[in-house]
Amino acid sequence: MVDTLSDGLEYAGNYVLSGADLVSFTRNGKVLTWVVTNITTSTPLVVTVDVNVTKAGTWDNNLTVGNRNYTVNVTTVVGNKTVNNPNPVVSEILKYNLTVVNTGTDTIRNNLTLVDTLSDGLEYAGHYVLTGADLVSFTVNGKVLTWVVTNITTRAPLVITVSVNVTKAGS
Repeated sequence: MVDTLSDGLEYAGNYVLSGADLVSFTRNGKVLTWVVTNITTSTPLVVTVDVNVTKAGTWDNNLTVGNRNYTVNVTTVVGNKTVNNPNPVVSEILKYNLTVVNTGTDTIRNNLTLVDTLSDGLEYAGHYVLTGADLVSFTVNGKVLTWVVTNITTRAPLVITVSVNVTKAGS
């Protein structure tokens, strides 16, 4: 099985394969190749590949299985980050919005991971509000906030409003 990533998509270094035994995996630039065995008729072969989106756009991802070619439309998401006060003072609770819009034609039903790393002088205040998607998980690891979400409809924004404490001037 050969997966050729389009311009604007980069392999993020991880994949999960189920429904077969892996013989080998190779990567040559944007070309990912799996050789598998023991595929049964009762269990589907599923390969989930993590990719990073490196530029805005709409992509067709090309997949070859045996002698058949498939084109998979990759949904585009566009993100934005805004803050309620660009000049906060120490000890103030600051709120900012992470906004993501699915510009594709279908609802995103697979998990989408959103990661936000807080700047020096900011710390998570223990509160966020998420609208426009279903939450799968949320974790805080130091200054790194990670949401995994699903069911992002087209053209309707996913908005996460995050509260942070200002701990240092000039943040």
